[in-house]
Amino acid sequence: MNDTTENPGAEGRELTGLIIIMSIWRNRRLIARNVVGMAILSVITALLLPVWFVSQFTILPASLGNQDILSGIMGIGNPLAGLGFGVSSEELNGYISILKSREVRDHIITEFDLLEDYDVKTIEDALFILDERIDINISDEGALRIALMDRDPQAAKALAEGFLNALGQTMTDLGHAMGQHQKRFIASRIAAVETELVQIEEELKEFTREYGTFDLPAQIPVVMEKLVEMEIQLIQAEIEYSVASSNAYQGDPAVAILLSQRDEIRKQLDGIIHGKSRNNIIPNLELLPDISVQYARFQRGVLILATLLEYLYPQLEQARLKEAKDEPTLQILDYPKLPQKKAKPHRSVIVISATMFSLLTTCVWVVFRPRLEATIEALKAMGAG
Repeated sequence: MNDTTENPGAEGRELTGLIIIMSIWRNRRLIARNVVGMAILSVITALLLPVWFVSQFTILPASLGNQDILSGIMGIGNPLAGLGFGVSSEELNGYISILKSREVRDHIITEFDLLEDYDVKTIEDALFILDERIDINISDEGALRIALMDRDPQAAKALAEGFLNALGQTMTDLGHAMGQHQKRFIASRIAAVETELVQIEEELKEFTREYGTFDLPAQIPVVMEKLVEMEIQLIQAEIEYSVASSNAYQGDPAVAILLSQRDEIRKQLDGIIHGKSRNNIIPNLELLPDISVQYARFQRGVLILATLLEYLYPQLEQARLKEAKDEPTLQILDYPKLPQKKAKPHRSVIVISATMFSLLTTCVWVVFRPRLEATIEALKAMGAG
């Protein structure tokens, strides 16, 4: 039998489907040995690989459980909330930052003595191994899933519980610190507002004492009524004096009395209009525009500061409650559980993948080997010539 028959894939022959099948069939024993050998080796390797277990817990954003004012404003009213830019994503990113923080991971390493467990000498090496064994991701539904992997199912569950407790404790500590900061800030703001309010009230008191503006909106109608009344009295007094002076003899006491009454009315009227009587409870009409503006400013300042205090007092109580709160505001959907089934290795996948890879590579080798050998021989012949 010639070389072409022995090597159907030799140089000078095209690789047709029949030639490929013939090459595979002629080398079926080699292919079988390689595939069986690789299958046995992959089974042994898969059995020797360490078994890993995973324990995980799931956390929902606190805003989904506590529909407070802030969540309503930033979540419901936020047009980007549906794209993941609302309060929920901010909270979950905050949780992730806490879980990945050096303080939390150092606490876990110390609490579970991971330096000895991982057989490393430095905490940086332990951090590197721990980071490889923790998986943090956000599901499509917006929940945060944290999975811890270890060779011991009890250790995996303990680590997951440790991270959950560390997250809760850190949230509580941050809440206390934030509550203290808010309480100090709000208390200082209240003190400043109260001081400013007292100052404005004192200025208003002096202004009222000087210009008689006890209740300016109510006083103005009274002033107008009093002004009209005195104008009428002045007209009547002038008429009476004019009539009496024309009919009486010179030096008549009655005329002198009428003149005195008329001058007194004029004096009182002048005191109202020009403010010559500062002790009067009736405001000075000549200065009434300026008085009204200043009085309105005082009233507006008092109203603004009083309204601000009405807002700050409840905020101070909320900050005190936040400072005193001992329980974390975590919405835990799934708590860590003891894993009953290994997470990896997937032995069947390893064996099947290795076997298929061996079959494929061996078939490719037996098909292209004759052509490769023929090419090498041709190159040697050309070199010899």
